[in-house]
Amino acid sequence: MAFRLNRKNFAVTRVMPKGPEGNKRLAYMHASKNGTTATDSFVVARVSLPSKESQPVSPVIYPKAVVGKVMPVEHDEVVSMAGELPASTTADHAVPNMDALFPEPADQVAEFTCDAEQLLTLLKVVMDVSEDADHCVRLRYCNSPRLGKTLRIDSLAFPGTQAFCGVLKGVQYDGAHIAGESDGSVKPNADETVKQAPLPLVLSTGRKFRG
Repeated sequence: MAFRLNRKNFAVTRVMPKGPEGNKRLAYMHASKNGTTATDSFVVARVSLPSKESQPVSPVIYPKAVVGKVMPVEHDEVVSMAGELPASTTADHAVPNMDALFPEPADQVAEFTCDAEQLLTLLKVVMDVSEDADHCVRLRYCNSPRLGKTLRIDSLAFPGTQAFCGVLKGVQYDGAHIAGESDGSVKPNADETVKQAPLPLVLSTGRKFRG
């Protein structure tokens, strides 16, 4: 029996090791009952399976060369994977316990819910501005009476270079469909609507107009 995966599962390959400095022994996609996973040892990404029915029980890995040949073209296309290898460490591949790479819900110290596209936009801006080769930024979760819940992003900027500062307004979601809650709680009657209030724009000098 082979894993049946769609294009979303292959999105994790974005975090595979890249370039001559990348760890070639991690150049594979891991598949298990929990989904597809990839890591470069600094970041790890996982996407759940499109369906848990008729899926293998034992985890496997798909080397980078195999992944490039079978990646689906359409978003709704499902492929039956071939070319798998046992999910065990060999001379060619280092296979850690993938589940152990994800923090436990009880490890959470703070949470911030936001619009992923807005976050991506700010990160693209900081990449355009930052001259730091390590792309170092600091994320600060803030909750002020004036702005509400926000995420502040500051870039590393040595003297003489330009600095970036971005602020992202949080969104409110009280539903039960974001995994990882520390108490494993489920709120069946919660509002599933995602709500976002804009930043409070306090006008400066000048005439005030309606509309």
